[in-house]
Amino acid sequence: MDDSKNRGHSGKREAPQPLATGVSTEVNPGKGASGSESHIFFRRPKKICGCICIPFVLLVVLELILRVTGYGYSTSFFVPAGDGRTLAVNHRYGWQFFPRETATAPFPCFMSARKPEKTIRIFVLGESAALGTPDPAFGFSRILDVMLKRQYPERRFEIVNAAMWGINSHVILPIARECAGHDPDLFIIYMGNNEVVGLHAPEAGIFNLTPYLKVLRLAQRFKATKIGQLSEAIRRKAGGSEGECQDMEFFRKRRLASDDPLRRAVRDNFEDNLADILKATGRSGAKTILCTVAVNLKDCPPLASLHRRDLSPADEAAWNRLYENGISAEAAGLYDKASVLFLEAAKLDDRFADLQYRLARCFFAGGQFEKAAVHYKLACDSDALQFRSLRDFNV
Repeated sequence: MDDSKNRGHSGKREAPQPLATGVSTEVNPGKGASGSESHIFFRRPKKICGCICIPFVLLVVLELILRVTGYGYSTSFFVPAGDGRTLAVNHRYGWQFFPRETATAPFPCFMSARKPEKTIRIFVLGESAALGTPDPAFGFSRILDVMLKRQYPERRFEIVNAAMWGINSHVILPIARECAGHDPDLFIIYMGNNEVVGLHAPEAGIFNLTPYLKVLRLAQRFKATKIGQLSEAIRRKAGGSEGECQDMEFFRKRRLASDDPLRRAVRDNFEDNLADILKATGRSGAKTILCTVAVNLKDCPPLASLHRRDLSPADEAAWNRLYENGISAEAAGLYDKASVLFLEAAKLDDRFADLQYRLARCFFAGGQFEKAAVHYKLACDSDALQFRSLRDFNV
């Protein structure tokens, strides 16, 4: 039997009728295709907002309670001293950056909370070199103070050395911002020695946050909060790590080949930190002197040397033969022969810092001082344990 007769004269199928299931298929135009789905859609953001806002509000309340009750320590570089009209450096300042057992403290220093009239206030920013290690009493800030007072006896100078041992630009940035709020007239910045081995320095062979400066800064801000201090206290009470002893083994783990990409990340962080430091000092209205860091190239051999990362075993064996023969020739006073052997080795791998340093010594011994200077600089830049400032940081 032809079914077309039962479909109407047009031959088209009739629209299917809804099944009698007891569920209404009426659509509410204001809710979309399904009222229940629409309600779920609008309820989810509220749940998500609640999951985020409620913990955030609780943390803010906890932070306020800890502050009101006086919990923890001040994270400011300067703290009131005596009658409140004088400021002293905070000996606990480094705790927010390093474990207490290894944290360094600022050298004792005082200044007026309010700058006296007709006074030129100068801040020195930097690390141990700016502080005057090994004896800050003979640092350049003290020498500058004497020179200025002799040259301009009618003027009053207040030189505040805000440098610290063992820090780098990550720590100097908040110090600079704080100093900028104390009516400065001049900043002297002398830094760049501890970037590769200091705070947030990378460790080869493991995951590092070094390339993520914003994450590092956010984590540092949390550690400076009262909640961060409470978390640290709980960790210490629970027997957490007290920080690694900074012995030779500690620094061996932080050797970094000169062709490691993490060195680029360190340089980028230094550049960004320095730019922000200069913004802070500039907004204060003070002048800024940015100094090139002095580096002893000739009398300070590299502390560690590493081969380039893609050196093949065969090339490394050939390199070792040339290197050892060069050392023997240098020891015998045959500097021309030694320099030839070292240059041949450099064709296979010129990243090994000690090779560059020995080559520089041979040229220097032969009176070729310009060539010696080139290789002394390469030896410093290739040092795998980089305490000295790189040329990239001194441009």
